Amino acid sequence: MEPRILPERMSGRLHGMELTYQLVPDDYAALTQQTLGVDNAYGKRLRTTRFLFPGILIVFTVPSLISNGGQSIADWIWIAIAVAWMTLLPKWHANSTAKQMRISAATSMGKGMIGTQELEVDERGITQRSPFGSMQRHWSGVERFVETSEYFFIYYGVNGAFIVPKSWLGDSAQPLRHTIATYMSAAAPAT
Repeated sequence: MEPRILPERMSGRLHGMELTYQLVPDDYAALTQQTLGVDNAYGKRLRTTRFLFPGILIVFTVPSLISNGGQSIADWIWIAIAVAWMTLLPKWHANSTAKQMRISAATSMGKGMIGTQELEVDERGITQRSPFGSMQRHWSGVERFVETSEYFFIYYGVNGAFIVPKSWLGDSAQPLRHTIATYMSAAAPAT
């Protein structure tokens, strides 16, 4: 399933691309991880949860620890719980959320999300087709383009994105990167 250049859509230097690839539940887990990593509101909620509870524990435990000369095992246990909470909560939450996304994608809720996907990129926008339907976004509706070591994420909303695993692209990663960046910049409002 090699990506194809669409010569009938040539427009000056630009041309469209059509990609066919497979998505698996882990691809949606990767999208969730990526999205949570850049969502400011999520980050604020996580920081509050991460530091408020342990902070309260520490504030109430340290005076007791000082007054008894550090001899109370219970105080040390509370301090250990607070430190573990601050250290492990972000990873646990990210893994839990990704697991929920994998489950959703693999069940009937995710019909059309898993399996063969066709993505057409041309001057009009991006169209994704699966055996269950299609979705099109004009370039003005594409919010951002994120590239990781394993994926291209083409966001059309805060949490919604077209997912393109780089493992399916071969030598077409650079042409796709260039095509998307060019179309997005052409569609960006003038400032």
